[in-house]
Amino acid sequence: MKLHHIIESQQFDTQTLEDLFMKADSFQNGHVDKCLEGKILCSLFYEPSTRTRLSHESAMIRLGGEVIGTEAAGMFSSAAKGETISDTIRTIQHYCDTIVLRSSDDKAANIAAAVSDIPIINAGCGSQGQHPTQAL
Repeated sequence: MKLHHIIESQQFDTQTLEDLFMKADSFQNGHVDKCLEGKILCSLFYEPSTRTRLSHESAMIRLGGEVIGTEAAGMFSSAAKGETISDTIRTIQHYCDTIVLRSSDDKAANIAAAVSDIPIINAGCGSQGQHPTQAL
């Protein structure tokens, strides 16, 4: 299964999970290639979460990529001026290769995925929403 966006835990089939965990095991044994060299991750956090943000950012760096972003997007982005999540994603996707999104809105990841040409990774959305990377 090829994934474009990671929005919910239920989208993973058994084979994809097995492949993913096998790859993760190889990293624990010291085999970390720089497969994301030249790639940029945008860490777009509307809601605070130090562990989640840093885990995504450190993984990107360890795999050779770079990170841009904000940990307080609601206060320090155009959202403070009323820009919608759709408009933000449409703009930000031109600066990076993947967006990791954290929001208090249960629907934010689905909205972002609907308008984004690059992968969206849901890093937790709302109190009733999904948090697939934590579930994994």
